Formats: sequence, structure tokens, C-alpha cells
Amino acid sequence: MTNATSDPDPLKTSDLNISRLILVWLIVLGIGLASRTFARPWSPDWMLLYGGDALWAAALYGFVLLWRRSMGPNQMFLITYVLSCLVEFSQLYQAPWINQIRHTVPFNFILGQGFLWSDLVSYAIGAGGMWWVDRRWFRNSKGELLNSK
Repeated sequence: MTNATSDPDPLKTSDLNISRLILVWLIVLGIGLASRTFARPWSPDWMLLYGGDALWAAALYGFVLLWRRSMGPNQMFLITYVLSCLVEFSQLYQAPWINQIRHTVPFNFILGQGFLWSDLVSYAIGAGGMWWVDRRWFRNSKGELLNSK
């Protein structure tokens, strides 16, 4: 007899492919930084408005997954989205000390500058994209796409 704790899980932690995760994470970071720096003159408007935020959430998903490998994709999506939203809502707080921190290069990328409702949608798209890649590629050691159930 099987139960929920003994059923085989196609997304178990031991199948997490760290090299794939790091590869995708570095690509996402590179594209995300490019979208916020030198790519501005030739980027399409939608990328300037939403792409950087979606890539920020995707990079956060990868970063958290590197440190919390025991969590499944659904938990990772939820944690990533909540953290992203908390950072976005923190932008409503405009004290001089936090604004000085936000004006430094690394924290400008991490904490952002101003609150936008549209960023919450972008975070869901970015975290959702990484959720999909996580389920389909990071957790499958054979390099094949996992079947949907």
C-alpha cells in the first residue's frame, strides 16, 4: 500500500540539476542587467517597462532555489512572488536613509526606486517562467521534458 509520503515524486529534490540551474540563473542575470543598463537604446518598450522586473523575479527564484533546494517548485514560486511583492511594497517607504541606500548601484537593482502595480504582474510572470523551467528542466536529470500531469 502506498501513501502520500511513499509515492514516487517526479520532482523530488535529489533530482535537482544544479548546473542547469546556475546556467539559467546566470543567463537571466545577464539579460536582466543588460535590460537595465546598456540595452536601453535598442530595447523594445515592453522590455523596458516589464522585462527587467520579470527577469528580477526569475533571478530571485533561482537564487532562493540555490539556497533552499529542498523546496518544490510550487513553494519556490510562492516564496519568490511574496518576496518580490514585499520588495515592491517597501518602495512606498521613502525615508532619506533608505533612499540613500537605493541610490547605490547594487541596491538600486535589488530594491528598486518607485512602486508600480504593473511590477506585481511582471513578478508573477518572471517567477512563473522559472517555475515552469524548474518543473521541466531543473528537476529532470535525463535532460528530457517531464510530462504534465
